[in-house]
Amino acid sequence: MEPPSKVIQITSGAICFGAHHNIRFGASVPVVQPVEAAGEPEVGGTVMVSSRIKFNVAARNGQWHAYHLGGAMFVCHSDIDPVAQCTHILEVAGSPYEVDSGSRFNNALTKNAGVIVINRYDWSYYDSRGKEPGDDDIDEDSEDFMGIGIADYGVAGTVPRWQDWGDAGMSLALGGEYDFGRIGFDGQEAHSFLYFTGETQFIHTSFPGRPQPLREDLTPDQRYAKHLANGKSFDGFDEIQRQWKNTTLPARFKDGVHGPFPERVFDNDDLDAIRSRAAVLPFEPRFQDSICELLDQLLMTFLVDSIGPRLAEGATDSSRLAHKFDDRTAAQKITLRGLVSDGIRSPEKSAALSAERQATIGPRLASFLRTHSDVAIDSALANSIRAACEVLLSELLELSSNHARDNLRKFIVPCDIRVPVALHDFELAEAFGGCSLVWGPDPEALVLPPARAPQGNGENM
Repeated sequence: MEPPSKVIQITSGAICFGAHHNIRFGASVPVVQPVEAAGEPEVGGTVMVSSRIKFNVAARNGQWHAYHLGGAMFVCHSDIDPVAQCTHILEVAGSPYEVDSGSRFNNALTKNAGVIVINRYDWSYYDSRGKEPGDDDIDEDSEDFMGIGIADYGVAGTVPRWQDWGDAGMSLALGGEYDFGRIGFDGQEAHSFLYFTGETQFIHTSFPGRPQPLREDLTPDQRYAKHLANGKSFDGFDEIQRQWKNTTLPARFKDGVHGPFPERVFDNDDLDAIRSRAAVLPFEPRFQDSICELLDQLLMTFLVDSIGPRLAEGATDSSRLAHKFDDRTAAQKITLRGLVSDGIRSPEKSAALSAERQATIGPRLASFLRTHSDVAIDSALANSIRAACEVLLSELLELSSNHARDNLRKFIVPCDIRVPVALHDFELAEAFGGCSLVWGPDPEALVLPPARAPQGNGENM
C-alpha cells in the first residue's frame, strides 16, 4: 500500500470537521466526547438529524495520515491500521446507498462499535451554525472553497483561513453530491475519520497501491449465505425498531397483546398449502418451523381479536358474520375486510386446502374459539372462518413475498412476515397487530408504533 497523501498534526486533543462554517462553529464551543456525539438522532421535520454533533470531538494527539481512496477520503492516527479500521467502519455504518450498509443512524450498536454516524442533513449547508456573511457566495471553483475538511481544534479556532492551517488540517473535498462522515473512536478519543459522498461505491474503492476494494461485490445469494454464516436471525425486530423511534405501544394493543398460544390451529403442511395456492415465494427451509409458528399465532390472534367479539355479539351464522366485516358500501372500494367477508360467505371459493385438511382444521378452530373466546360454533361456521383465515394469510404472504424480493431473497424469512404487519399495511396491522410475536417476547419493552387512525367504517378488523 502506498504511503499517505498527507500527514496532519493534532496537538489540542480534539479535531473539528465539516464545511468551513461547521468547523468555525466547532472551534467556538466546548469539546464533545465521542460517546456524547454518538447519541441517537432526533426527528427534525421529515428527516432524522443528530443535534449532538457540534462539529468537534475529542481526538488522539499525534500524526494523522490521510489517504485518498478515489471516491472517499480516510484520515486516521498513525497507530491505527487504516485498512482494518476503514473496513470496520463500513461494516458498522457504511454508505446508505449500498446494500447491507449497516446502521444508517447513531444507535447503541454504532456506539458500542466505536463509530459516530454523520449523515447529509447533519452538516455542510444543511446546518447554518457558524455561518458568516459571504460564506454562501464562495463558488466551488474558488480557491477559498474547502468543501469538507478536518482540522486541529486549537488551530481551527485561531486561524480563520483553511489555506493557512498548514499541517494542522486539510480539505477533504471530493466534489460529489451529498456528504457523509464516519468517525471511529476508542474510549474517550476519536482516532479516524471517513468522508464519502452519495456517489461513492465502496465495491470500487480501495487504498492506493492496494487493489482489493473495501467491500466485496457479492451476489444476492452470496450475501444471504454470508448473513446466515454470521448468525443473522432475520427476525425483523431491528427493522421495526429502526423505523419506529420515539413512539409507544399502539393504544389498541397495550392491554390486549396476545400469545404465544399453546395450541396449533393450522399446522405446517396447512400453511405451506395455502402459500402454494397463493403462488408466492417458498418459505426458507431453515426457518420453516418458526415461520409457520408465527403465521399460526397471527391467525389465532385474528380469531381472538376479530372473530370472537363478533360471534359474541350474535353473528352466529356465516351471513351475519360476513356482514360484520363488509365495509365496502361505506368505503366504496375493495378492502381486506371485504375480502374476508367474501371468504366467509363463499368458503369453497377460497379453499386452498383439501377437504380432508379442512375437516381437521374445523374442530381445532372451533375448540380454540371455545377456549379463548367462550363461544361455540358449528362445523359450517368453522369452515367459513377457516376460509377467512386463508384469505388473510394469502394477502399477508403476497406482501411478505414482495418484501423478500425487495431484499433480493428467493425465500420468505420471518422478517418478511413481521415487517409488513408492523409497518406496511394498516389492515394487516389491525388483523394481526395484537400478536405478541410481531413485536417480540416482551412487547412492553419495545419501542412500538403509535395508534393509527382508523379507516373504512372505523371498526377494528
